[in-house]
Formats: sequence, C-alpha cells, structure tokens
Amino acid sequence: MTAASPARRGSYFFLSYAHSAPALDEVPVDTDHWVRVFHDDLTAAVRQVARPDVDAGAGLVDDLVRPGTDWGETLAGALGSAEVFVALYSPAYFKRAWPLRERTSFQRRLRHLRDGADRQRHLLPVLWSPLLTWERRTEIREALVIGEGVPGYADNGLRALCMLRSYEGQYREIVRRIAARIVEVAEHHPIGPSWAPAPRDVEDPAGAPAQLVVAVLARTADDAPHGRAGHVYGADAGQWRPFAEPQARPLADYVAITAERLGLPARTASLAVTQPAAATAVAAPAAAGGDSAAVLLVDPWVAADDGGAARIRAALSALPSWVVPVVVVDRRDPQFQVGAELAGRIAGLAGETVAPRVVEARDLRHFLEAVPVLVTEARRRHLRQAPVFIMEPERTAPAGAQRPWKRGDG
Repeated sequence: MTAASPARRGSYFFLSYAHSAPALDEVPVDTDHWVRVFHDDLTAAVRQVARPDVDAGAGLVDDLVRPGTDWGETLAGALGSAEVFVALYSPAYFKRAWPLRERTSFQRRLRHLRDGADRQRHLLPVLWSPLLTWERRTEIREALVIGEGVPGYADNGLRALCMLRSYEGQYREIVRRIAARIVEVAEHHPIGPSWAPAPRDVEDPAGAPAQLVVAVLARTADDAPHGRAGHVYGADAGQWRPFAEPQARPLADYVAITAERLGLPARTASLAVTQPAAATAVAAPAAAGGDSAAVLLVDPWVAADDGGAARIRAALSALPSWVVPVVVVDRRDPQFQVGAELAGRIAGLAGETVAPRVVEARDLRHFLEAVPVLVTEARRRHLRQAPVFIMEPERTAPAGAQRPWKRGDG
C-alpha cells in the first residue's frame, strides 16, 4: 500500500441516497433528515481518524449545495473529487434514476483501474433500510459486509439504528467502521480527482424500471424552422427546450423529474419527425412506452409544413389510447401567435383520437405547475385502458399450472 501525498486535494467521500433530481436545478426537496444526521456523524468520524496533513474535504451530500449555484455542475465536481462513493441502499434507491445516475457517474472514473478489487474498494454500499430478500441479492450481500456482527443492522438497516436511541451503540460502531474504510481507501489507494459527468447527463440506468414514459415529438437543430431561436432544438427531438429563458435540461427531463417526485419512475424517449408519416406511425407506440403510462410532448412547429402535419396525424392515430399528448406553447416567444395557431392546427388533426391538450405557459416554472395534473391523468388513463394480464389456472393443464390471459379474453 502507498500513502497519499500531503498535497492531495479532493474529498474523502460522496454520500448518495434515494431522492429525485431537483426540478429547476435547486436543492432537492425530498431530502431525508436522517441522511443529513448520518452525513454529519460520518464527517466527524472521518475527521477523527484522517491524517491532519492531507488536504482534502471530508464529504458531500447534495442537500449541502448552496441555492443559486449550478447544482448539476457542483455535483459533477463532487463526484469527480471523491475517493469513496457511499451508497445508502433502500428499496427506493433502485427505483429512482437519479441515485443510479450518481453511481454510474462515479463508476466511470474507475474504468482505468484494471483490477476489479481496486474498483470495488472505492464503492461502499450501506444498508440504509431493508430490501426484500429476493430483490437485489448481490447489492444486499455487499451492503451487509460493513455491519457484519452488529445486531440489528441486517434486519433494520442503518436508518433505524440512527433514529432509535436503543441502537445508539450499534449505530456508532457502524459509523466508525465506515469512516475507517473511507480513510483507508482515500489515504492508501487514492485515485485522485478526475472528470465525472454530471448526473443529469448520464443515461437512465437499466435498473430503474419506468412506470411513465415522457416521449417528445419535435424538430431538431438540423430541420429547425427559419427564424427559430438556436437554443430551442438539439441533436434529437428529446433535446427540445421550448421556453425563452435558459433551460439547463430539455423539457422532457423536467417532466420525468416531476413524475419521479410523484412516485413514478420515468424515462424519456424521442420521436423523429424527419421520417415518412408511415414510419412515424410505426415508431410512435414504441416511443410512447409500449405498455407504460405515457405523456407525449409535441412541438407545435412540427406542423409548420404539410409533411410535418402528416407525421403528427400519423403519430396521433397510432398512439395507444391511454397516452396523453400535450402541445406546449411559450407565451413569451416572439413568434407566439404563430405557435398558438400551429397548436390549434394540431388539435384539429386528432380526428377520432383523443385531442391533444394545448398548454400555453409564460415560462418553464409556470408549465411545471401543470405537470402533476398531466402525470396523474396519464397514470389514470393507463390503469383504466391498458391491457391487464392476470394469472389464471389452465383449464386443460395439470392442477397448479397457470397461464397469463388478457382482460377481455373469452
């Protein structure tokens, strides 16, 4: 083992827990008080055993980020400077995309380490609250190591030990172990500060199952209508930013974040408008989530020419009945009047399908006020109209055999 030089900069650890991303690049609102208590206790424990000559901060939890700063870039810097990634595992941790994005961001810094053991020592999972034994067996096994032999940890998780006075001794012992592990890795196996992507720029991990899909039917930078502002469009439809004020994220990301705050893991999808109408009709159902609840965000400027209007008509006619289409218009857009007329044109294209909602918002924050209603409606429609598969005993099969059947079968 080699000791770190006294001049090392960075931090000892980054603390990751189950919460959603902030909707407007502010500190997340669904923080856990006991996470902050644990963070403060762990910081104190690390400082007690750390070498005084090592120039490094103790650690960061994201609710310490000051309001008004670039939250995403600050987190990228913290993930890029931490030596150990402490993950507080809970059922919600694996259902929300944001903490899994944080973990993926940190793991990208470890790719240059050839030995799997070298990479693994920089990841320190902790059982924060119990997980079902048939879920995430590998993660549970890894998270139990730090509390081996400590009564109450495996059954209750560290959060309960932190909350309850009767477990104070067990809690302090595990905090001590975590701090010792962090200092050992940071001072004897440092990776040093390196680049890490902002979590908002990391693709949704496969471990976060989507219950809502936010699909986007919009133009791109390559086929933007003449006179439209350059910031509105990106490389694909999913990069659409319709509002005049600067948006750190595409509109679909903000809707997905709001859905997660409402308890629905979400992912985003793009629907290109450069392909023929027939191809659009084929692609629309898959882009809108297949069997998931879905919201389809529609750029009114897609209908600025006859070809775009035909693609919108094809997409709307092919969508599952439970999808909620929404045409978004920026009231502060210098071309608002034209955009509003195009939105009205799209509403008239629906025919026998469900007519899209037209949302005229004065800014992003105003639009986000309407999103909970849209998400709730999408969820309600999906529950009422989507096919439901039920397990029923097979009439001709041996006793106990089952087969899936769809509601509505004879």
